[in-house]
Amino acid sequence: IDRDEVATGVGTLRQNVINLFAGTLKEGEEGSLKMLRSANMRRLIVAGEPPKFKDSMATDLFQTAQTSFSVPGCDLECLCFEFWELNPDQQAAVQRVMACQDY
Repeated sequence: IDRDEVATGVGTLRQNVINLFAGTLKEGEEGSLKMLRSANMRRLIVAGEPPKFKDSMATDLFQTAQTSFSVPGCDLECLCFEFWELNPDQQAAVQRVMACQDY
């Protein structure tokens, strides 16, 4: 094990924990995107608030892949093909991830 890699990893972990708990916003106060993101993550991770999910399914995204929907740098036709090649459990996992609004 390279000690430098371990030290860097621990430093990154420490900084992530500090970022999670630092920069608390008061109600009605505007802040940076990073501070707002930290407040949201703190609400989900520390307070244990359940995440929110969209009602639409990921299959909706893949069914529109051949229409006007586009994502720069992403070939939706290829993703669509790969999605339908997954087994049902894998498809359900992808659908769940795509429906999540909080992470």
